[in-house]
Amino acid sequence: MVLPPYIHTFQCKTNDTKPGILTPIEDYDLDMKIKRIFFIHGFHDIPAHLQNKSRGHHGHYSAKQVLIAVHGSCLVTVKNSTGYEIKYNLCNPNDGLVLPPENVVSMSEFSSDAVLLVICDKNYEDDKIFLSSESSS
Repeated sequence: MVLPPYIHTFQCKTNDTKPGILTPIEDYDLDMKIKRIFFIHGFHDIPAHLQNKSRGHHGHYSAKQVLIAVHGSCLVTVKNSTGYEIKYNLCNPNDGLVLPPENVVSMSEFSSDAVLLVICDKNYEDDKIFLSSESSS
């Protein structure tokens, strides 16, 4: 898939430390100061009527974000202000999707074992986000 120039992928460094693999992420790797980290998980417990729901449906006026599926997978949809939309399947814990400000981001099609890590260069502020027209989905 060819990504538009304002969105790019990030390849995490990994060290096979036997046992296990160490994957460090530092702010200089991302070319941003890390201010907030959160993860979305628990999809194995979702009732049937919510299983096909998506989440997100908002953008940040000034925050840059990196999304990494550290376990499982999900589909990320990114729409810019002109309406151009891309879909990207996150399914490798070594790959991140780097998203600049002013794009609407939605996540869907989470595998039951998905854990989505989100790294931001800003702290969360309600008044610094904008909702898409699909925010009630």
